[in-house]
Amino acid sequence: MSTGPVKQPGVFSPQPQIFAAAATNPKVSVVMTSWNDIRFLREAVDGVLAQTMTDFEFIVVDNGSHHAAAIAALPALDRRIRTLRLEHDVGAAEAGNRGIALARSPVIARMDNDDRAEPGWLAAVTAALDADSELGLVGTWANLINEHGDRLGVDATPESDYAIRLTLLSHNPFYHSSTAYRRSLVERIGGIETGENLTHDHRLWRAMLPHCRARNLPFALCNYRYNPSGITGTSDPLTKRSRTQDIRIGLWRELGLDYPFEDRAIGDTFDDFLRNRPTQRPELWSRLIAIVDAMLIAGEVHIASFLRPGEEAARVTFDADLRARLASGPKPQPNWFSRLRLALRLRGLRRTLAAVVRRIGWIEPA
Repeated sequence: MSTGPVKQPGVFSPQPQIFAAAATNPKVSVVMTSWNDIRFLREAVDGVLAQTMTDFEFIVVDNGSHHAAAIAALPALDRRIRTLRLEHDVGAAEAGNRGIALARSPVIARMDNDDRAEPGWLAAVTAALDADSELGLVGTWANLINEHGDRLGVDATPESDYAIRLTLLSHNPFYHSSTAYRRSLVERIGGIETGENLTHDHRLWRAMLPHCRARNLPFALCNYRYNPSGITGTSDPLTKRSRTQDIRIGLWRELGLDYPFEDRAIGDTFDDFLRNRPTQRPELWSRLIAIVDAMLIAGEVHIASFLRPGEEAARVTFDADLRARLASGPKPQPNWFSRLRLALRLRGLRRTLAAVVRRIGWIEPA
């Protein structure tokens, strides 16, 4: 007798696989891709080499850059570094695939060439993977820094598997340079999706989550740089968000709900709320309450089926926090002085102006 079609796993109906322990060759393979902006490359490389866990290999992919000699010279710094030169730009996603193909470890850790790792990063993420055979993807919180390395604050990314899945309904819940994942998981989903270089990491998490559990460790082991010359910095934020709308539409439908953000303004309000940012459109608060309430009810129904013992507390805490913030009302916008101060810190204009003053030799009168 036929039992009907087998339901395919999804983000909200996952079938986590059991992963073998990482026991071959190096413990972890760090993969970095680099293109033409190499101002922070040496800092990123030094951050990896300074890791407290030393059993790793470090693969740097030169994605058809104009700086072949500088990248080719990196292996002289440390025997664990290998480089791969691509003669032309194949895109960040495919360059990542090429690096992963060279990896000898069952665990892949990713680092962007303008970010910087804290010394305990690899030790923490590999320990998390070792401790949970169903965990396929792990990241950490992030220190936010500007071009000059000044710290702007900490972004506390969602920690639990449950919170990560609900956050994906709105935005990317991981910092790329904080993550490590199982190589077999990448192979199972056919590699990093190419063609969308700006959002390839977001799409990668979406493809992984039906097959594994995920976590963010609650401490900042990644320094994420606001780089105006990087891929993210040179892209229009509105365009970037529109490129991942298909992911969000599919996930809301997977929860059994209509996509609620055809109106861009309510989508941005929902995103600001989940990130605990000030509310741009407080007049949309009543609509936001209805959307969040529907999400939490549907999330509990769908996700309860695969929560493990001990995970229910994390679900209750996450839901209670969202409901408390809804009850407290819209988060007010900062005043103009606070916004100006943040802009100055983000762009490092004070340092930039000081450098210009020094360059032109301007001297204050006595």
